[in-house]
Amino acid sequence: MQQRHWAVAIVLSAVAVCAVVCPLADAAVSRRSEYAADRYAADVGVGPQLAGALQVLAGQQPRRVGLVARLLSRHPQVSRRIEALGAQVVQRPGRRGLDEERAAACFDGARAAGLAMHGSAS
Repeated sequence: MQQRHWAVAIVLSAVAVCAVVCPLADAAVSRRSEYAADRYAADVGVGPQLAGALQVLAGQQPRRVGLVARLLSRHPQVSRRIEALGAQVVQRPGRRGLDEERAAACFDGARAAGLAMHGSAS
């Protein structure tokens, strides 16, 4: 009987550990995927446009987020993504993807969509 209690305790402990570790690991993998997607954008030459769109999002995010919220977030902080994109663009200065007119249209569209979603105009 005593052995059964130990087995139950071990199983419940393992479930509790998994309940904490699995969401943290999932969020970390998701954030790494976001950075990989940003690197790809920089590689194909649209890093500056993505950084511009992220800057629009940065203005819409709360300034301070708690530690638990950051750990469980599936997306990196926008400021860190912009910083990483800037480093990628500096490493590959000669690469270009979209022409300037299309890039401006993409950024303007992203900005307009962001403003329309939040009902503000500036």
